[in-house]
Amino acid sequence: MYDEIIRLKKSLQEQKSDKKQMKAKLRRLEEDNAKREKQIEELLDPTKGSEYTRSLVDKKREGSVVLNGLKQRILKLEQQCREKEKALSKLQSELRTTNLEELKITVETYFDEIQRLRMLLEAAEKSVCVLGYREWSKQRLLRRLLEVEKRLEDGRGPAHAAQRSGRLDRGVQATHTEAPGFTVATEATVSVGTVTEEGGEVPALRERLGQLEKERAELQQRLSGKDDELRQSRAEREASEIETERWKAEQTNERERERQQHTLELEQLLMRIQTLEEKSKAAQAELPSAASPDDRRDTDAGVRPEEGGKRDGGGSKEKEEEEEEEELGTEEKEREKSALVIQRNWRAHSNRDIVMLQSAMRAHLLRDSRLKDLLKETHKKAVEATSEAASSAEGGFDAVALTMIQSSFRGHLARCSRATESSGFSVPSPMGNDAPTLAKGGARSKHPHDTTDGGKQAEEEDPWLLSSTHSTWTTAPTDQTELRCTAERIGAADADSDDSDDIIVSPSRPLRSREVFIL
Repeated sequence: MYDEIIRLKKSLQEQKSDKKQMKAKLRRLEEDNAKREKQIEELLDPTKGSEYTRSLVDKKREGSVVLNGLKQRILKLEQQCREKEKALSKLQSELRTTNLEELKITVETYFDEIQRLRMLLEAAEKSVCVLGYREWSKQRLLRRLLEVEKRLEDGRGPAHAAQRSGRLDRGVQATHTEAPGFTVATEATVSVGTVTEEGGEVPALRERLGQLEKERAELQQRLSGKDDELRQSRAEREASEIETERWKAEQTNERERERQQHTLELEQLLMRIQTLEEKSKAAQAELPSAASPDDRRDTDAGVRPEEGGKRDGGGSKEKEEEEEEEELGTEEKEREKSALVIQRNWRAHSNRDIVMLQSAMRAHLLRDSRLKDLLKETHKKAVEATSEAASSAEGGFDAVALTMIQSSFRGHLARCSRATESSGFSVPSPMGNDAPTLAKGGARSKHPHDTTDGGKQAEEEDPWLLSSTHSTWTTAPTDQTELRCTAERIGAADADSDDSDDIIVSPSRPLRSREVFIL
């Protein structure tokens, strides 16, 4: 880009110089034409010329002599005018047809030759063999220039060289044949003038060259700055591309990890489903296997008399096998149906069981809390009674308080047994601390409303127990079981005592189911 700018600037400068040269040529030609017109007017109108005045002054000459002289003069002038018109037409045609590039090349060659000649002149003092161009005449210098141009044009092309040599030969001939009072602008003289003008324009060209060098340095600096910016932008783009590739790789890795995790979880779930299905199938196979011994006995009892029939005919055997296959098929179908029903409704059953357990535990905890309060009150009353009896009767027991305690314990045990029977839970053994186990399905289905009513009553009376069902289930203290065991032992001891019938006092009215469930 910079080289093109410099080349275009050089071409502009060369075109400007060519334009100046052409203007100088045109100016000279116009001056010559003006002179020729004046001469033609003088010849056409002899009264205006100086010779006419001379002829008038010189009366000795005859008129015929003057006319002949004038005719000869006119002929010479016509010949000269024709020659000049031809030269002018040739110059005009050359100016129209010459290419600017050819002119540039010639100017460059002239400038190079001038520089070379200057170098030779500077070295002329040292070298004796070199001729001094300053002492040469114009014609000799023109011949030398023609020789140099011929050498240059021989290297470029024969046609161009012939054209140039013809032009310069015509210019040299024109210089020899022109009249002493007239000047003709040939190409050789113009070239010499341009060379002198170029010699005067050298410092201006040098200044212009310095300016161009400065501009070149500035442009190079700007270009280097642009190159640095471009490198920075490329580096930033590469860094952004690397970051995007890394982010894409991380995203793909995360997605692959998630997919792998999902696949592993899916495989684990499938394995669990398969194991659960196998367990359910095994449980379903165990359920009919428990009931199968009775059927096998019946079938064995029926098979034995049929063995005798086998001897009589084989048709009954085939029928029995078909019937057995049908029975097995129906059993398998029933098992499949039951498995499907279990798979569909196992969540509902589990939720029901959980609700049942929660309600039972809440009621149980409520009863235990009430029992603790009652035991504390009875204990306080017993302590007070014993203290009073000890002070009054020297350590004797209060019969009324004792009967009250025994009756309360026995009533509590009876209520517990009834509540467990109605709610579907077995009474916990005094030796174990295990959680209450589910009773048979029949007992649970008989009194489901009692447990739910007990759970609702417990929720109404003690709402803080709703949020702590699981914690109380898992972290139930052993004091409750110990209280149960002690209460059962005391009740058993009271039941086994001899004077139990005399001391127990039955309540005045029977307790309602709600009161029983609360206690």
